[in-house]
Amino acid sequence: MTVIRLLEGLTPKATRALGDLLDDPDAQVRLGAIKEILNRVAPAPAKAPAVAVNVAVSSAESHLAAIAAKAQARIQQRAEQATAADDAAPVSATIVALEPAGAD
Repeated sequence: MTVIRLLEGLTPKATRALGDLLDDPDAQVRLGAIKEILNRVAPAPAKAPAVAVNVAVSSAESHLAAIAAKAQARIQQRAEQATAADDAAPVSATIVALEPAGAD
């Protein structure tokens, strides 16, 4: 005989013993029996994970202002990069005097 079959045979006796504990004079024993019975008959529902949601209500104007601010910052950044590149690059120029042909 397997262990499971042995335990199944003891189920009625265990159920009666648990039921007898409901009449125990000790309140903690009764509470333990009540909890055990309820957990077996109606298990507690699965706990859902806690979810935190931040919701901000804003208007279209605030979105447009944020986009405009980012665009302005990017324009400023590119202007600074161009100025830095212009300052770093050496500048050389050759002036050539052009005379009309046949002026000799």
